[in-house]
Amino acid sequence: MKLYCNPIVPSTRSILVTAMEAGLEDELDIVRTGGTDVEASEAARAAGVVQEPRLALDDGTVIVGAQQICACLDSLHERPGMIPGAGEARLEIDQLESAAEELFEAALYRYQALHWPDTGDNVASAQWQRMQQIIETLESVAGTVMTGPVNLGQIAVACTLGWLDKYLPDDDWRSRSPALARWYRRFRDRPSMRATEQ
Repeated sequence: MKLYCNPIVPSTRSILVTAMEAGLEDELDIVRTGGTDVEASEAARAAGVVQEPRLALDDGTVIVGAQQICACLDSLHERPGMIPGAGEARLEIDQLESAAEELFEAALYRYQALHWPDTGDNVASAQWQRMQQIIETLESVAGTVMTGPVNLGQIAVACTLGWLDKYLPDDDWRSRSPALARWYRRFRDRPSMRATEQ
């Protein structure tokens, strides 16, 4: 299998973590697209170079998008599944993945606003408020939906929080989210998370 991905975005890390949790990491041939830092990556994205991650299967099938790739990888192993087939549990995982995606989008806009002065302080402040709202939602489910066996929603959230710690280290998301902070502290100690740190 060949994975085409941007190395710095949380969705790529989610794919790599999922592959490790599934025991499939040795079957992935990784082709990196985009830059190795936020500025280079966003310049490439603006030029249309960086696309959604793509997974080319050995039979020629191409899977597009991180959520779809993670779900595909979860279907290719014999270990306990990381996503239920249907019902409320599936909806909860989908909502976690969507929250992680929205959190990263807000964080990326905030990063840009803080590092490119012409963007403006109002944008940075607005995106921080947006980030806090999403984090508060995650805080409210940290002791329920995010507990139990590892799943794709947990992986997506953890990888996004790891991105925040690296690229927005001065944003104190933990102070008002103690349950989420405790959950993340435990989750980031998983071998798959440690192995995919940049």
